[in-house]
Amino acid sequence: MEIEQPIYSTSHSRSLFQRINMAISVVVIVLGAFSIQGNPFLIFLGLGIGGLYWFTTPNQYFIYADKLIIHYGKPRIVEVPFDKIRDATMVKMPFSGVFIRRVGKSGVFSRPKNIEEFLDALWDAIQKNGGPAPEVLPPEDDAPKSD
Repeated sequence: MEIEQPIYSTSHSRSLFQRINMAISVVVIVLGAFSIQGNPFLIFLGLGIGGLYWFTTPNQYFIYADKLIIHYGKPRIVEVPFDKIRDATMVKMPFSGVFIRRVGKSGVFSRPKNIEEFLDALWDAIQKNGGPAPEVLPPEDDAPKSD
């Protein structure tokens, strides 16, 4: 059985803020562990902060023929099928990135190392897969319309 290879892959671009928060997490754990009596509150606080970033910060992005796969800290992996993507646009904020709007779910914000290259590869794959998902229209009211 042949394993499908991604069309495009890239790693996440970590901001200085994310790096500082991970360092703070480690420092808090060490302070809690090596304090005179050992402070379990600091250890749990550090583990909580580290766990939050581990499970919510992407590590890798993989574009396949029919889906985008985002790897977070193990074991969390998010698959986004192209037929569920409504739009993907570049966002300019203090942290530039790509916002991917999905049908029926919240959007996904990503920060690939090369934003333009990632967006080009993503849109190319989406177009080859039949285009983005249509906007979901609310059901029409069955009441008669007055002119």
